[in-house]
Amino acid sequence: MTLVIRYLLFILLMELFVSGFCLYSTCDICSGLNVTNPSMVVNMLYLGVISCRNLYENGIKGNIPTHLCDPLKFYCREPCGCRNTTLYPIQPVKYTVKIISNKDDK
Repeated sequence: MTLVIRYLLFILLMELFVSGFCLYSTCDICSGLNVTNPSMVVNMLYLGVISCRNLYENGIKGNIPTHLCDPLKFYCREPCGCRNTTLYPIQPVKYTVKIISNKDDK
């Protein structure tokens, strides 16, 4: 009987996890600053290889174990580019326009 109860509890927890229920408190990997290098990839024990963008989003959603929050803040500060700017900065693009004339200059 206890095996059935354990199985039902496991199924319930999995349903809550999939539906967006978070098991941990939120973890802001940049401690209030913003991620300026979201495509950088970090490798952390128990988490594996993950981009800074996914790490930040999972931390805000509460999907990072609480005991890993402080080490992640220290470990990810430089590679993720934690700075006081916008979350995903847009780099200015310079355009050069060249006008080509097909007319003969006579």
